[in-house]
Amino acid sequence: PPPQVKYGAPASMWAMYNFTGTGYTLHSWSLSKTPTRLMEAFYIDFPKPPGALAVLNKLGHDIAVGQVAANGSVWQHMVGHSPYSVAFRQQGKAELRVQSLDSSLACPRTASYGPTVWPVPMSPVPDSKVAGISFNMLNNVWDVNFVFWYPYMPTEANFRARFRVDLADHLDDLTVDGDHQVDAKLNWRDIL
Repeated sequence: PPPQVKYGAPASMWAMYNFTGTGYTLHSWSLSKTPTRLMEAFYIDFPKPPGALAVLNKLGHDIAVGQVAANGSVWQHMVGHSPYSVAFRQQGKAELRVQSLDSSLACPRTASYGPTVWPVPMSPVPDSKVAGISFNMLNNVWDVNFVFWYPYMPTEANFRARFRVDLADHLDDLTVDGDHQVDAKLNWRDIL
């Protein structure tokens, strides 16, 4: 049988990129996913530019992945979406901003681990080891009080994820610690 029948994979997956002057939008679709009892997770990954710092927008504040407290949730973060979900910064300036419109679960990864839905290991990850941030589109992993048969309804077989990515490197007044400031010249409506 085909993988979507035997393993629950989507029958097809598509991505559409629309480029603008300073970035792009990404629309990703997984179509005709069938139920399965197998553990699974789908991600869309954004690699970290060399030398950049990965910063997460958590409750309106910027948190670098390396700032997560020992025994805290290193590998899964619920992130906001305004004005961005994740920023990759270099020398104090935003080099790359990712705004997720449909998934708020961001999962850092290193070159040798992740992305993962598992909360362990719980030791801090140095910022220099972060290789990218992946957004979890779907996971069918937790069998505690949940059944494995996702999608539960035929109407849930198709999934869309949308992202806005700003590639500008001229942004000022962004801080990792302290007040959360955004350059007043930047407006998503002007960019996309």
